[in-house]
Amino acid sequence: MDEFKTALAEARLALDPHEFEMIKQTYCNVRGEFEYRKFLEIVQSGANVKKEVENQSKQRLLRDFYGKIRENFTTLEDFFNKYDTNRDRTIDKAEFIRIIHDFDQRVQHVEAVELFNHLDPSTTGRLHLYTLNQAFRPYMEADVKDVSHIQINRL
Repeated sequence: MDEFKTALAEARLALDPHEFEMIKQTYCNVRGEFEYRKFLEIVQSGANVKKEVENQSKQRLLRDFYGKIRENFTTLEDFFNKYDTNRDRTIDKAEFIRIIHDFDQRVQHVEAVELFNHLDPSTTGRLHLYTLNQAFRPYMEADVKDVSHIQINRL
């Protein structure tokens, strides 16, 4: 258990005595040995849940963003050309954040930055039309299926 205390201290994680006692009761076996594997499994599952929630949030923002683009523009290229104000064929982070806020003022600045970073995994600081096409592909395919389904039902 002392080894665990040392590991927490090295990681600069402070627990009050009550929290430490709860962990000790939960993760120590009958011999008083700390069961790291059991503890790490719980910590890892919590981290996985957090990542999944964050991913779902980004997907929701992306889907809503795509919906706003579809409401206001005929094509994704029309949207891109309007907001690529300096005509460098990219949208930088500042432009992207401004666009997100123009489309939905409820989106927090942090969410807009996280969405940009999600769309720019190589951290170039710029988005290209191709990047947006790839990100919106599932939603565009769903639109095509919806239109095809409507046309088939009309026949």
